[in-house]
Amino acid sequence: MEHQQQDRDRNPDDTAPDSMFTDEEMEFLRSNPDIVEELTRYLDFAAPVDLEDRDIKKICENPEQGLKLCLTEEGDLCVLKEEGWRNVAFAEVYRGKYPPCVFQDILYAREDFYAAATTEDGLAAVYSSATGELWSPVNLKEMHYWADGRPPRGGAVRLFLEPCMNQILLVCSGGDVVILPECPKCVKIMHVTDRTVTDADYRDHHMTLTDENGETERVSVATKDAIRVSLSYAKKACEEGGELIDIRPDDVRAEEGPIPCTAAMDPEALDDYLQTKDKDARLYFMCSYGTVSDQAAWHAYFEGFTNARSVGGFHEGLHID
Repeated sequence: MEHQQQDRDRNPDDTAPDSMFTDEEMEFLRSNPDIVEELTRYLDFAAPVDLEDRDIKKICENPEQGLKLCLTEEGDLCVLKEEGWRNVAFAEVYRGKYPPCVFQDILYAREDFYAAATTEDGLAAVYSSATGELWSPVNLKEMHYWADGRPPRGGAVRLFLEPCMNQILLVCSGGDVVILPECPKCVKIMHVTDRTVTDADYRDHHMTLTDENGETERVSVATKDAIRVSLSYAKKACEEGGELIDIRPDDVRAEEGPIPCTAAMDPEALDDYLQTKDKDARLYFMCSYGTVSDQAAWHAYFEGFTNARSVGGFHEGLHID
């Protein structure tokens, strides 16, 4: 009881020595006191580990900060900090918060570490972390315009980065591939095989799947929905310098009325508009029913605007809020 009271009374400055966390991480902790207990448990359970005594399955790295995440053959995570390798102690830190699991693959992408796991119930789970120490769950549930969709079938097998659209791909043992775009509301699940998948490889929008008998199957995982984001994601991006563009034809806009966007133009004016923008501009298109906005986003994308996306149509049921 005394130990639990001490844990509750700790603050980030008492808990996190400067040698373990950067100034930016400390500032985040001070502004998020709800995770101090999680941090306390991490410091209590995370111990130095000698990887020479462990079988290594995979190591991935954040090259800018020099951080490394290791996955052992036993399914444990270890993180490299200045003082050396430490066991993340995921099961102990998150006992009662996240289901018990065994990690299957790791990936560094989009300035975060990702770790894919299979729970005791045989379901897939993915967690993300900026440093490899404190982890948050990633949404794997597909959302439809009219209802929530299903979770993926089976446990986690492999993680890949699809670089063209900056999407993460999760391969599941039940034959599903989960597409994780930057917008967490726009997850897409593709059922690509009825076989039980034990391994996978990914190249040029095609997945080579290996089943429990060692047989392989090559499938396409390209999807036209990859260009879509939710309206809330676009609005947040606009607060950070992005643009939400009403791309309806002028006569349609006059008939239907304005919608709240940062810019409005006829589709025929798009090319002239793009010439005034930097290639890294974050452009989000919206129209009446989604067709024109999808076409505009793909057109901008193929013109070199890799951050161009479509929100869909502004009418109810034609976009994800």
